[in-house]
Amino acid sequence: MRLAFLLSLFATTALAQGIPIKAGSTSNLANVNANGALQVNEGPSSRVTYIASVSGATTTAAWNLACEASATVGFKVSQICVTVPGGATAAAGPFVWAVRRSTAAGTGGTALTADGTGATAVSKMDPAAASFSGTCRGLASTLGTAGATIDQGSWLQSAGVNLNEKVYCRTYGLNGEQLPTVQAGTANGIYVTVAAAGAGSLAVGAITMVLVTET
Repeated sequence: MRLAFLLSLFATTALAQGIPIKAGSTSNLANVNANGALQVNEGPSSRVTYIASVSGATTTAAWNLACEASATVGFKVSQICVTVPGGATAAAGPFVWAVRRSTAAGTGGTALTADGTGATAVSKMDPAAASFSGTCRGLASTLGTAGATIDQGSWLQSAGVNLNEKVYCRTYGLNGEQLPTVQAGTANGIYVTVAAAGAGSLAVGAITMVLVTET
């Protein structure tokens, strides 16, 4: 009788707190709401997460953001965003962007500072976590040897037409699909490139990349 009571109490407590669900880089709690439907409440991920970002890109020239793994820790990319300025006074397009793998380390450009406070940073979401162990660089870096193309697109930003700022984001893994993955090794990376848009564009372009560590 006592055992049955304890099991019943445990089951009631577990249901009251929610059932943990693990999916990819996130963990959630499932509860039954007042209407009897299953409701998922997002919880903290167990994977260390970083956002790499660059801004102030001169969009009349090609610009990029590249992140490479360390020798021992790889990562996955859960989201990329590209921001293109409006207000062009002359032809400024099309903007062509691509997400590609790299099979060799890049060089140059502007190094992203760990937990930086300026226009180039690769910062951890949890202040208790270690800084990003790989390397990120951007704006006008020399990219490593190109590997497979993962994603790409374009849009037109012409003079007198569609001059509002454009923010394009691609989120991966929403329907359970695999995230773009970079295995450990300093020759392995992923970069986002945006082609030169032509005269009239402004020096305020930005790129962000959300990185989730893989050990």
